[in-house]
Amino acid sequence: MKKKLFYIFLILFFLSSCGDEIKDYYKIYNSRRCEYKNIEDKWKRCPFPESILNTLRRDTVFNSFFFKIPEIPENLIDTTAWEYRVNFQIDDDILSGRYELVFNGIVGMAEIYLNDAKIAESSDMFITKKIDVTDLVKKGQNTFFIKFKSYNYWKNFYSKQANLPLKGREMMRMPYYYTAKELGIAYVPIGFQGIFQIVNWKKAVIRNVHHTLSLLKPNSIAKIKTNVEVEAVKNTDAIISISYKNKVLVSKNIEINKGMNNIPIEFEIKNPKLWWTYDLGDHFLYKFVKTLKIDKKTVYKKITDLGIREIEIDTTGHNFVLRLNGLPVTLKIINYIRPELFNENLKKQDFQSYVNDFVKAGINTVHIDERGMYEDDEFYKQCDRQGVLVWQDFMFPFKYFENKPGFMQTLKKETEQQVRRIAGHTSIAFWSGEFFPTRYYEKYRDLFVNNKIDSITVVKNNADFFRKTLPSILHNYDSSAYYFDKMDFKSIIYVTDHFPEYPHINTYRSFTSVKDRAIGSEVNQFHSRPDTADFILQKQIKMTYGYKPNDITQQVYLSNLFKREYYEQKLLNSRYGLYTGYICGNYRDFSPMITNSSVDYQGFWKGKMFAIKNTMSDILIDITQNEGWIEIGVKSEKLNDINADFYFVLYDMNGKSLWRRNALNVKVYKNSYMKYFNFNLSKELSIIGLQNAIFMVQIYSEEEMVAEKIYIFTKASKLHLKPPTITKKFYRVDDGYVIELNTDYFAYGVCLFTGKKGILSDNYFMLIPGQPKKVKFYTNTEIYDIASSFKTIDFTQIKGLSLYNF
Repeated sequence: MKKKLFYIFLILFFLSSCGDEIKDYYKIYNSRRCEYKNIEDKWKRCPFPESILNTLRRDTVFNSFFFKIPEIPENLIDTTAWEYRVNFQIDDDILSGRYELVFNGIVGMAEIYLNDAKIAESSDMFITKKIDVTDLVKKGQNTFFIKFKSYNYWKNFYSKQANLPLKGREMMRMPYYYTAKELGIAYVPIGFQGIFQIVNWKKAVIRNVHHTLSLLKPNSIAKIKTNVEVEAVKNTDAIISISYKNKVLVSKNIEINKGMNNIPIEFEIKNPKLWWTYDLGDHFLYKFVKTLKIDKKTVYKKITDLGIREIEIDTTGHNFVLRLNGLPVTLKIINYIRPELFNENLKKQDFQSYVNDFVKAGINTVHIDERGMYEDDEFYKQCDRQGVLVWQDFMFPFKYFENKPGFMQTLKKETEQQVRRIAGHTSIAFWSGEFFPTRYYEKYRDLFVNNKIDSITVVKNNADFFRKTLPSILHNYDSSAYYFDKMDFKSIIYVTDHFPEYPHINTYRSFTSVKDRAIGSEVNQFHSRPDTADFILQKQIKMTYGYKPNDITQQVYLSNLFKREYYEQKLLNSRYGLYTGYICGNYRDFSPMITNSSVDYQGFWKGKMFAIKNTMSDILIDITQNEGWIEIGVKSEKLNDINADFYFVLYDMNGKSLWRRNALNVKVYKNSYMKYFNFNLSKELSIIGLQNAIFMVQIYSEEEMVAEKIYIFTKASKLHLKPPTITKKFYRVDDGYVIELNTDYFAYGVCLFTGKKGILSDNYFMLIPGQPKKVKFYTNTEIYDIASSFKTIDFTQIKGLSLYNF
């Protein structure tokens, strides 16, 4: 612990000394005051930056965007030309060097002014602007002014430019969901993305750093080629160096010219520590410091993390195999669109929480979906630090592009900027453009024909963009990157899911009033995808459990239990095959909804996420029965053979053991699926009946349990259940609590319910008498009333469930 604190102190000391050393050459001025004005023609204070939607929410123009069915005044969102102004204070004794106005993309069409001078126009939220304002800044207060065009103006502008078939939507450079009405309301996508700063730098600055590395077998030397982009205000001599742990690895005397310079530097690391995904090993990152000196003075320092790793992708035979440092990786993928579409100021801990969810659920690869947005740098940093690979889409959900020079130049600029920003992250595994010409153009065939548009030319132009332009830009900045214009490899399976499920009861309460909390209510329909979710669920639950929910709380519980069991079986059916990648659906809701996402809007895991977690381990047990015979199969994704001990028990509902067997020192082969055992339980099952029987398999390797499965022989509705007495014990551990559960009678569909923030390692499970189950509750906070903070609910309590006792 003392050693850890020492390193933390050392890093903090180093960073503070960096700041002191270069403060005369590089300064950042943040906004001091922000105001906005709309149809009221009156300036009001606001946080900055934010979307217009958040401004409306904060001003209580409507009660809450997420509560009930919001009514938004149409003139505020469609016809108003919103205005914002931001003040910066610059108190330098002498204004010298380069002053730049830096801001992330603006959502919408806007004119931008500094001190009454128009300096830019913006209409692409994916492009960060750095505008030279050296001749405009002044000592004292500087005013940055933004005037948005109205949403109606914006739509009409693009509609007139577009031919077919999207009427300009493809030209609105923003997430697909902003305009797809997936939110249930006509959301006006106007606002800001991220920082607004004035930056002052003198002499020179490091703009970007990109590393390309190769491992010399057997991984004893890492050769690293680094390209450092340096911008200078004039021609000059300089020294650039790269160091690690205060030791200079390489130093180079250079001549830099006015403007942008690309400086190549090469160095080696002997016996490097390799970066692995969290499920394969340590995800070690080297922290390299790039120092730029002019006239023996440090004018800029840049710190970058780099993991030493080698990714190879083999697509032979239309398969997809990813090897990390020479070892094959089974990709366990979740689809990601930023959960907080309306929160422009996400913090480090938010992104840390998202990636932590992936790790806890056994997900080692995140697919950043083209319908969303390029993520914040902090998201990629968290993937680097927590050992999660990234499959990065380019943000082009629309496959129809007008071949107009100005628009295509915007797309190229956006792509270049995003590649330069993202490509250097260790976690980036491959990129995708997802070009689907046949399916897309078949959909719009009649529109092309009726409007005499040559669809062949359109297909060719767009194919050139996805298959030539995108990979060309990518390889200009990252020669080792993998790019695919179509991810349709037969060895990667998308495990589909068409059934919605309810969010956590606390999340459900957040968007309903008491009178609206009813199955099939108008508010439920508004917040459901699809809007018939309630009736789909009722039908499916009745078919599965023989019971039709009549209370919303029953619907919440049973929809999560059903999804846990349904999706777990779907995943298992796929996992028993020898696929190299599994796509497990969508990660999280971006509003409080009834959907098929895995995590709800407030961050509570739903039944689907528990299904994912329980099927992503590298040892899986498969149990099938046929007329009293039990067959046991095992799927192993271990990279080596293991010797395992198997234990089999048949129980009755009281936990009495009726039959036992074991098999010791059984070899389980790596990367395989095999049937290992076959037992005849006809006699025992005929005595106790299928309705009273539970079968359990446990696998141990090196005295550690590596897999467990509890199996019932009939539907839950036919089991001879009675209310169990479930006891709980709580133990405090470093990262939360361990909850030990015991029962006096077999308990089915046990739900641990708490409103406390955290992640449960399992939920909606079965309990056998005499077999304690330990569940981890991950949380950073100490809960003083821990025993009273958790309730247990099981299948026998369905009819008594209500919002008052859940």
